[in-house]
Amino acid sequence: MVKYCPRCGAPNDDDANFCVKCGYRFPVQQTPQAPPPSGQLQQPYSSKQKSGQDVKTRAAVVTIALIVIFLVGFIVWFATSNQQYSETIVNGELSVNPGYYEYYSFEVPSDATNPQLTISFTASGGSGNDIYVYVMDSTDFINWQNGHSAYTIYNSGKVTTASTTVYLPGPGTYYIVFDNTFSWISTKTVSANIVLQYSAPIYAGLSKARAEFAPLA
Repeated sequence: MVKYCPRCGAPNDDDANFCVKCGYRFPVQQTPQAPPPSGQLQQPYSSKQKSGQDVKTRAAVVTIALIVIFLVGFIVWFATSNQQYSETIVNGELSVNPGYYEYYSFEVPSDATNPQLTISFTASGGSGNDIYVYVMDSTDFINWQNGHSAYTIYNSGKVTTASTTVYLPGPGTYYIVFDNTFSWISTKTVSANIVLQYSAPIYAGLSKARAEFAPLA
């Protein structure tokens, strides 16, 4: 093909860059690029996509953190929260023969705090209608049984009736004694209600104090 110079009108080859007569420089024609094959178009990067993914990631992290905080808080609460427990040691009547005593043993759990006994009793029989009631720990009870000096956490004195609260020093084994050794001929009938109360962690519910009646033969 032939192309003509726009300056002098001279004919030139179609692929000539300059006019052969006047030296005019022909403009360079841009060859259009073919589009990429179908199915291979590159998708433009979407900042909205990235932003959405970041939001979901942050939400998942926050949710997990809240769950962990809740679980840790629940465990701490469960391990440290105290509950009030109550155990009936004596509830009813017992007979104490002259020259003898009867006793109840019970145990305050190792994780108990602020243990206390609520004691209420009334005695009848003989000329005085009276009885001695003691509360002792295991060591002093053994000493007392053997006629040695012993410390009593509670000593009612020789009375007909009493109602009081006895605060125990802490966990351990204790004894409640109904003493009629001072009487030689009269059996004493005692109506008593004695309840042990203490605070302990919630998980300690299965280790509540156990009462056991152990009369002396």
